Amino acid sequence: MNFSLFFSIISAIAAVVSIVGGILSYKNNQFKAVNEFMSKIEDENFIEIKHYIYNNKNFSVVDKNAAILVNFFHHWGLLVKKRYLPLWVFDKATGRGACRLYEKVEPYIKKRREFNNDSSYGEYYEWLYYKLKKRYK
Repeated sequence: MNFSLFFSIISAIAAVVSIVGGILSYKNNQFKAVNEFMSKIEDENFIEIKHYIYNNKNFSVVDKNAAILVNFFHHWGLLVKKRYLPLWVFDKATGRGACRLYEKVEPYIKKRREFNNDSSYGEYYEWLYYKLKKRYK
């Protein structure tokens, strides 16, 4: 048997196994991200924060609840943009709620950007908002 052919075949098999392993790892990581997102959005403390945001307006730049909410969705928006979290997790009520909450805190985000002289504050939440609004049309 020709050793060159044998090693070529083994190399091809190893490459296919590596590709399949990479795909399975990617899917597993997405599953973990979805699971973490779903558990965090249902967290009792976060539900209280959402309730606070829905029932108030004109948040100050030092409002802790507004900051937590913006940072929460900024984090998940970043993961969606980098494709670690699939956008479909925002289908239905979760995404529509994220949009309504964004509309409530958008003035806060603008004030916070100006206050901190940081135009990137909440940028991935903003990106997620526009992505979802386009999806719902």
